[in-house]
Amino acid sequence: MSDNVSTSVNIFSYGTLQDPQVQAQVLNRQVESWPDTLSQYELGLITITDVSVLAISQQDQHPIIHFSGNADDKVNGVVLKITEAELLNFDQYETSDYQRVSVCLDSGVTCFAYVASAQDT
Repeated sequence: MSDNVSTSVNIFSYGTLQDPQVQAQVLNRQVESWPDTLSQYELGLITITDVSVLAISQQDQHPIIHFSGNADDKVNGVVLKITEAELLNFDQYETSDYQRVSVCLDSGVTCFAYVASAQDT
């Protein structure tokens, strides 16, 4: 019976996952979202070489965040409300440069975020 019930998942996005065109290609829909902030992380850029991701995002420079531990560091973004099945689509879209972790946003919302993978820190 619960097979038809989709559990919602929140993702903090500070980059291409906010883009309606990326959402349309990866999830086949635009996603409900609202602004939020993540402290103790620094925003940087990474060069993407994965051709499937490049075809979707149409850009080779993507934002990436690294944990700094410094309370003064803040990353602005949005919270995206998606389904568990859609989370797997986002996992496939993100390259191995990113890892999905649970974070607590400044608003108190706990959600997932794609951060620099351990190999890149």
